[in-house]
Amino acid sequence: MATVGVRGGVAVATWSLFVDESGDFDRDLGLGREQRIVVGVLAQAEAVRGLEAGLRDALRASAPWIPWPPHATLLRRPVCHALWVGPWLGTASKRGRQRADAAIRARDVLERVAALETRALTAALQARPKADHARLRRLEDALERADPSLWREVCTLAEDVRDRITQAFLRLSRPPAEGALPRCVLLAAGEAARGEEPASRLSGRYLPLLELLLERVADALTALGLRTGDHEHRVEAHLLGRDVEDDAHEERLPLDRGHVDQVFDATTGGGPVRRAAGVAVELALGGVHAFDAQASPGLVLADFAANASLGPLSSSAGLGTVRGLVAQNTGLPVELQPEVPSLLAAGGDARRRTLAARGRAAPSPPGQAPLRRWASEQADAWAPVLAAWAEASP
Repeated sequence: MATVGVRGGVAVATWSLFVDESGDFDRDLGLGREQRIVVGVLAQAEAVRGLEAGLRDALRASAPWIPWPPHATLLRRPVCHALWVGPWLGTASKRGRQRADAAIRARDVLERVAALETRALTAALQARPKADHARLRRLEDALERADPSLWREVCTLAEDVRDRITQAFLRLSRPPAEGALPRCVLLAAGEAARGEEPASRLSGRYLPLLELLLERVADALTALGLRTGDHEHRVEAHLLGRDVEDDAHEERLPLDRGHVDQVFDATTGGGPVRRAAGVAVELALGGVHAFDAQASPGLVLADFAANASLGPLSSSAGLGTVRGLVAQNTGLPVELQPEVPSLLAAGGDARRRTLAARGRAAPSPPGQAPLRRWASEQADAWAPVLAAWAEASP
């Protein structure tokens, strides 16, 4: 069971939700191969402190030279390890230097063949602006040309660091006892088809997917509550900031409480609480956060999970295959309980099916593109459940 508080004499299970996105939300992907997703890591509130301490410890053990917060996109670039070790060397322990040996030697090579660019990109990473992947790729090319064998060592180091982080997530998310719930689970909302129109009244691409994610969170907790008897849940959402389309101002603005309240209202039908089949799920905003030195480990976990989930959710494989790949890539469970249908959700025509099952009309006409198979299968899994709830609800 999640952490339980009391409200009005009724026990309330409490949860923390850490949210990030992945994919290109800033342009129309049309018929391109890419996907856009919004991912949430749902943790039992009592487990959050232990998860966060464990994550910091795991990062220090696997790669103490990486500054906080580690950005998942940069972890995929081997050359970043050679850049990160520069500022860290002054405080590095003997053991840390041994662990970072390949990165230190790569740094020495880069200082010889591309000193100005190496120092400029090191400073840029310290300031933590948006990564310039083109410049990083050119520096990687320079290292590979100068010493192909060392380049392979650095690639191996980068892969090993990612694997160690994934294994840490796997350990940290395990249930505390046999038969207990996982300490945290991954939920994700993605587009069901390439270039689809969102089945939402919210503007842009991000807000409809955030609505879909929160809808799936509420559905999963409703299904869980019907099984466990916990009929009151409270979810505190922590979102990483980004710009979103704002119809009221006809421009893109930083995500704020007003935008999130719109999403909450769309999810619940108005107000902070969504009620279905006798189970109440309250949504509360814990904050919209910057990804900076003060970022919580929960947000780091969401960033890593979103980055690692994009590939599987871009595929047209079946639901079981995609769910397995997401779990493998992230180290996080993608199942709350066997009786709870898919924690993966899809928009567009897949959401139109679930809206119909709820007895609600879709706000836009059906699309024409074929659905990803996993998207279709998750809708089929939820439709009868949602229809039964709609029939039982007043």
